[in-house]
Amino acid sequence: MKTGKEIKKQNNLNLIEVSILVNLRKHRGRLVTVDLISKNPEDQTLIHKYIDGLVKKEFVEKIGEDAYRLSVHGAKLELLQA
Repeated sequence: MKTGKEIKKQNNLNLIEVSILVNLRKHRGRLVTVDLISKNPEDQTLIHKYIDGLVKKEFVEKIGEDAYRLSVHGAKLELLQA
């Protein structure tokens, strides 16, 4: 099993991005808006800041204007396997 540092280095993710992916994983493929990930306005600001990077890295799919879901590639991440 890989360590957290190895996973972070391999996938080039930071803690906020990992947290977003874990939250999207909890919704099991359903479309999620940022306000469903967190009700806290400060958290929502951070999520908006980082989620587009996850879309560019192909870990997250953006559907429509403001809906997201974990991509097939993102779901295969070892750190999300439980």
